Amino acid sequence: MSQLSAKSRFKIFASFLALTLFFACAKDEPTKTEEEQPPTPPQADYFIIDFNVFPDSTSPAPFQKEQQILTYQNWGFAAANVAVWNSLITLTLIAPVATFTSTIQEEPVLQPDGRWLWTKNFNVLGVPHTSKLYGETVTSGVEWEMYLSKENAFTDFKWYTGFSNLPLTEGNWTLFKDPDSSVEFIRIDWHRNQQGGDVKYTNIIPGHQDNGGYIYFEKNNASPFDRFYDIYNKSMDNLTEIEWDSASREGHVLDPLHFGDSDWHCWDMDLMDTICP
Repeated sequence: MSQLSAKSRFKIFASFLALTLFFACAKDEPTKTEEEQPPTPPQADYFIIDFNVFPDSTSPAPFQKEQQILTYQNWGFAAANVAVWNSLITLTLIAPVATFTSTIQEEPVLQPDGRWLWTKNFNVLGVPHTSKLYGETVTSGVEWEMYLSKENAFTDFKWYTGFSNLPLTEGNWTLFKDPDSSVEFIRIDWHRNQQGGDVKYTNIIPGHQDNGGYIYFEKNNASPFDRFYDIYNKSMDNLTEIEWDSASREGHVLDPLHFGDSDWHCWDMDLMDTICP
């Protein structure tokens, strides 16, 4: 049997890591009595896009059209693009998000260099692991660094770094690939406000053909559409734009490469193809 590649081994490890941390018990945050308080970490969901907001065929439709020959090609193409990215991003982020969620439940300790340290010890398949999250307050916000150690395998692998401003309305994360290569491969930029916010994932792998490619999601209270995806394929220099209304489920998609034009292609509240207004 051939040996697994470093990438395959790390994916398997990440899956077990996520499952282990998912079932870890949460701890109540103790009341701080010191004058100097540790920085507040951003929420774990600032890592991720909520792909469940995209309208799907299992959602209840307001009514059913009868005796009409209609298709789902426009919505179906948009949904297929979202599904592919859902799979890729979920696989990539399940372990980092689970680790972050579990680690920030621990009591932070002020370090001699002025940084705060959250530490979590846990086992994955019986093997001891340790996560260390450092937070350092700077003039414009907080700089974050997450390190991961696995007994007899690697020590203090810099898994991801990030920044959040003091109001926690914007920030970013940079993920490193794995302990064997330790190269940057995804940058996450996020914003939050009372109307919603946005998050963008960008491929930053040095020398990769898709370096600069991205998926962007935005949620707001705009009209007639309040949800948006932009998916840019760098190697093909093609931008897929998807917009829809979260209440009515009506929307449209624009993709020059797929449709062969620069027009919007629409679907109605039943997700069926329709003539754009």
